[in-house]
Parts: sequence; structure tokens; C-alpha cells
Amino acid sequence: LAPMAWPQVQARALDDWLAHAGIACLERHRATADALATAELLQALWPALAAQGVRGDWASLAKLAAQSRWLPRGA
Repeated sequence: LAPMAWPQVQARALDDWLAHAGIACLERHRATADALATAELLQALWPALAAQGVRGDWASLAKLAAQSRWLPRGA
């Protein structure tokens, strides 16, 4: 979702996206801490996703995802 919301950001991993959003993860690679940080990242992404037509429901998010290329070219 992050590449769809922020296509100008050159990030490849969760740590990169968290840093871009200014989100601290208390203890990486622990399920609860990673889940909390990921939820905070999703909240940060919603305004950009809403600008692309995601209304806050999973059906519109799935539609946006279907229009996107998941694998980078040349991979």
C-alpha cells in the first residue's frame, strides 16, 4: 500500500516506510510491536489513499491494489 500512496518515496522495506512516516517501532521483529507500527503506518497512508479514491473500505482498497503492479519492473 505504501508504494501506491507515496510513489515518490524510494523505500523497499518496512523500516524504510516507517522512517519516512516518522513512526518508531519499539522492538522490530516482534509480532506485537511490528503489528502496532504497521497499523500506525496504515493510518499515515489513509489520506494519500483517500486522494486516490479509497473510501475507507476494503473493497475500494482492493480495487486500487488490482490496478497496481506489485512487483517492480526488472525483478
